[in-house]
Amino acid sequence: MSNEPERLVRGRAFHSKVQEEWLSETFGEALPERVVGQIDKSEVLRGGRIDVRMIDPDEPMAFVVEIKDSDFGRMKDRRVRRNVARNRLQVSKYGEALLNESQNGIEYVCLAIVYSTQPADSERRDWIERYLASYMTATYWHDTQRAAPLL
Repeated sequence: MSNEPERLVRGRAFHSKVQEEWLSETFGEALPERVVGQIDKSEVLRGGRIDVRMIDPDEPMAFVVEIKDSDFGRMKDRRVRRNVARNRLQVSKYGEALLNESQNGIEYVCLAIVYSTQPADSERRDWIERYLASYMTATYWHDTQRAAPLL
């Protein structure tokens, strides 16, 4: 029996489930858990893990997918904004790190975040989708299979 909080256990299970779906149902070279280096604000190299990355076999393009088990329905508005901004920054840093690896031949990176459940409040959902789209980051709600188009 684990001493981990139930929320963490559920999050890990969701993460594994979505990774398996992406790795078995997508085109190209889909790979999990790629460690990448990032430069933070203090110019220190820090590591991170791309949840799923796919390399397009026909184009110099890659896809970086971050998986998040976030319950936006339980969060206050300011926490929603802070969490979504942090998620966007995380996935964009992973995309930049992949672009900066000159040996892989990648010229373009498409960013996406897969959230476990969409908020019941449609205004909150729409704000999240618009915010991420303004940073060219696609949003996908796993529970409803809703994909938000980029603007």
